[in-house]
Amino acid sequence: MGHLDKICKVLLATGLMVGYAYTIEYFTAWYSGKVIPYESFIFKARAGGQYAWGYWIMFCCNVFVPQVFWFKKMRSNLVVMFIVSILLSTLVCGLECFVIVVTSLAIRFYLPSSWDYFSPNILGRLHICWNIWFVLHHVHAVFFKICPNGCCF
Repeated sequence: MGHLDKICKVLLATGLMVGYAYTIEYFTAWYSGKVIPYESFIFKARAGGQYAWGYWIMFCCNVFVPQVFWFKKMRSNLVVMFIVSILLSTLVCGLECFVIVVTSLAIRFYLPSSWDYFSPNILGRLHICWNIWFVLHHVHAVFFKICPNGCCF
């Protein structure tokens, strides 16, 4: 259990660093508002545009969810560690890609793809389903043996 405690402390430190990076991103957009208006426009579009829900879910999960590891009881609870790891590895990674790619393309009004709200096509939906299956398959592999004791080497 000692190594899991250290991993939780690393997740806590990483969450604090990501929160600091998001704060610096906001400060840079605010500080360079008149000199580089593009920077503040990008930040306002991400944090307050039509895809703000993705940015704020990503922000809250990246910054606030790891803060539960300040408490020793939470760092030693395997269920809490599992839930936090699933939130961070699946939801946040997917939202990070979504926020970077989709919001960057959505603010360019000269692209026909940005004239409407984004919804994934069949390949995007297959990618989402593949990620969900991958997580559930590994959860199954952890909690249930994949092969009987006699056939594994």
